[in-house]
Amino acid sequence: MQRIAVALALAATTAASLAAQGGGTLDAVARAMGGKEKILAVRTLVMDGVGDNFNFGQNLTPSADLPRFEVDHHRRSIDFVGKRWLVDQMRTPRFTTGNVMPQRQRLGFDGVAFNIGTDGAFTRVGGQGAADRANEFMHHPVAFLQAAWAPGSEVTEEAPRGQQRLIRLNMAGNTFAILVDPVTSLPTRIQKTTYNALLGDVTLETELGDWRDADGLKLPMRFTQRLNERWTLSDLRLAKATVNADVADFGVPAELRSPAGPPAAPVVNVEEIAPGVWYLNGGSHHSVAIEQQRSIVLVEAPQSEERTLAVIDKARTLVPGKPVDVVINTHHHFDHSGGVRAAISQGLTILTHEGNRDFYERSVFPGRHTIGTDAQARNPKPLRLMALGDTYVRRDSTRTIEVYQIIGSPHSGSMLVVYLPAERILIQADLYNPPAANITTPVAFPFLANLLENIQRRGLQVDRVAGIHGRIMPFSALQAAAKAP
Repeated sequence: MQRIAVALALAATTAASLAAQGGGTLDAVARAMGGKEKILAVRTLVMDGVGDNFNFGQNLTPSADLPRFEVDHHRRSIDFVGKRWLVDQMRTPRFTTGNVMPQRQRLGFDGVAFNIGTDGAFTRVGGQGAADRANEFMHHPVAFLQAAWAPGSEVTEEAPRGQQRLIRLNMAGNTFAILVDPVTSLPTRIQKTTYNALLGDVTLETELGDWRDADGLKLPMRFTQRLNERWTLSDLRLAKATVNADVADFGVPAELRSPAGPPAAPVVNVEEIAPGVWYLNGGSHHSVAIEQQRSIVLVEAPQSEERTLAVIDKARTLVPGKPVDVVINTHHHFDHSGGVRAAISQGLTILTHEGNRDFYERSVFPGRHTIGTDAQARNPKPLRLMALGDTYVRRDSTRTIEVYQIIGSPHSGSMLVVYLPAERILIQADLYNPPAANITTPVAFPFLANLLENIQRRGLQVDRVAGIHGRIMPFSALQAAAKAP
C-alpha cells in the first residue's frame, strides 16, 4: 500500500510539473513570436499568397498522391475577436478533369459554416464539415495562444514527442495540441483529432514554417495541412501577412443563421431498366440493383451511410424474400465508397478491384469510430471482401453479370464497370456523365475515349449505358459525344 501511495504521489507531482511547464513553454513561444501583449493585441490578420490544394479522396489509386490544384491567389482573412474567417482564392486543376478552367473558391465560418457560389449565393455547410470549419480557426498559432490564455482554458504539457515539446489545450472538451521546437521556441505543428465518415477518427495537422517578421510579430508564412500524416491536403506559401487590417463583414445572410433543421431523408426512386434490373436513382449518385436466382446484387454504395442504407432497404423490397448479398464498388473515390462501411454492417460482401484491397482492409474497415458512431460501429460485422484483378463473372440460371477493370483510365487506376450481356447494358461511374438536357454549351468528357477503347477491346455489345451519375443513355450518345469537337 505504501508503494502504491508513493507511486500515486509521484504521478501527481509529474502531472503538476508538466502542467506548469505548459505555461512556461507557452510563455517562451510568446517571447519568440514577439511577446504576449502583442499577440493578445492581434484582432485581425489578412494573409495573401499562393500554393497548392489537393483533391482529397480522389487520387488515382488509394496509395497515389492526391490530384493537385494550383492556387495562384489565396487570401485568408481571420477575425480573432469574432472567431470568424474567410478564404477567397483562385485555383486551377492540374489533373485530368472535365473542367480545366480556373475556379474561384470562397468559403468560411462566421457563426455558421458557409460556401459562396460563383453567383454570390451563400449555402450553409452542416454536419462534421461545420465543426471542422469552426475548428479551422484554431490552426493558426495566434488563435491557439489567445485561446490558451483565455479564462477557463486548460493547458498541460505532455511527454515530448521526439525532440518536440507537446502542449495540450482543452477548451470545455474541445482539445488541440501544439508542438514546439525546443531550440527556437516556435510552434512547428498544430493538431486536432476530428472525424471522417469513411476513415473514422483522424488527425488533422497543420505544419508551420518559414517564420518571418510581420508588423512587429514573427509569424509563419507557410501552412501545410495533412491528414493522418498520410495525405497532404494543402500547401500554402504566403507573401504577405497584415496584422489588424480591416476585415469587412462577410455578408452572411440572416436566414442562413437560423437553426438548421434535420437533414432530409435520402430519396431513392426505382426505375426498371430491364426485367430484374432496376435503377435506384435520386440525388447526385445512383445505384443499380440486379436480380439473380438466389439474391440481388447491388452496384455502388455511394456517398454516405444514410444514402447507402436507404438504397439497400429499397433493394430489399424489389423481390420479397431475396436478400441483397453483394455490392460492387466501381472505384475507391470517397463519393463512391462512402457507404462501404454501411454495406458491411448489413452483411454484404464488397466486390472491388485488387488495387483497393489494402485500403479497405487496413484503412476503412478497422478505423476507430468514437467521435462519430456509424452503422458498422453500432452493428459490427466481419469484412467480406472479394477482389478481382481484371475480370469477374457471376453466372446463374437467371442472369450473367460481368465485371471488368477499365485499363488505363486517367480517372481511377482501379476502375470497374459492370456489363449485363443478355440486356446489353453497361453500368459505369464518372467515365461519362451526360449533361443536363437544357445544357447547350460543349462539355468535355476526358475519360470517354478510354472507356470506348476498353469496350471495343473487350468486345462488349452495348445498347444502353446506366451512369452512377446522370441518367440512362443510348450507347450511340457516348459514341457521338466522343466524336464531338
